[in-house]
This record gives sequence, C-alpha cells and structure tokens, in this order.
Amino acid sequence: MIGKSLAHFKITAKLGEGGMGEVYVRPTSGRGKWQISSGGGTFPIWSPDGRELFYWRGGGVSVVEIDGQGESLRAGRPEVLFESKYSDLGTSISYDIAPDGKGFVMFEGQDGGSEQRHEHLNFVLNWFPELERTFSQK
Repeated sequence: MIGKSLAHFKITAKLGEGGMGEVYVRPTSGRGKWQISSGGGTFPIWSPDGRELFYWRGGGVSVVEIDGQGESLRAGRPEVLFESKYSDLGTSISYDIAPDGKGFVMFEGQDGGSEQRHEHLNFVLNWFPELERTFSQK
C-alpha cells in the first residue's frame, strides 16, 4: 500500500505520462526513487518476506523481485503473475497476499464485471478437519 514501509524502503505513487498511475519505491530517508511498474500500476503491496512487490495492473497482478541493501535497491523486470476476471474496486486495494506468501485472496468478478459490487464476504476457517469428518470412511 502507498506509504507502507519495509526495511528502509517506502512505496510511493506518481502519475506517469498520460496520467497513468505508476508504482515507485524510495528509501525512507527520502533520497532517490526507483520506478517499479511499467505501463501502469496501482495498489502495490510487499510480499511478507520483502523480496517481491506485487501490484495491480489491468485485470491481474504483476510482480517485481526486489533486492534492497541499505539505501540502494535493485528491481527486477515486472512480470505478469496472473490475469483473470478479478474485480478492481477502483478506490481501494481489492486483493491481498497470504501471510506465507503462497496465495492471494481477491474478489472474482462475473462476466469480467469490475463493476460488480460485493456486499459481504464469508470466511470459513478450519474447513479441512470438517471435510475429513464429513467424508471419512468408517
């Protein structure tokens, strides 16, 4: 998220050419900055281990490997991680990464409908033991 710091680096945002949003990272000291996205990017989030930066681009999520040491930073090339009919809520982040860094949670639109409004979200916790109890062979 914009303003979110990890180690010595902070995510910032800036309008690129043509008014397109881009993702930048800068040291928390404020000296220097690095453009992370290319061709647009919004709603950036750090991976839990701080080695990758994910951001929303078009209908999916892109990722950039980040190597930050002190005040210097090396960013890899942006890669499209996946594209699909996921909803972009437009004004707020509409996805997040799992704490272990191995998955995402996001709203899936119907018929590519990013205009879909989601009224609620149901979380089911500890569902695997229930599944085992329900379908175990006796």
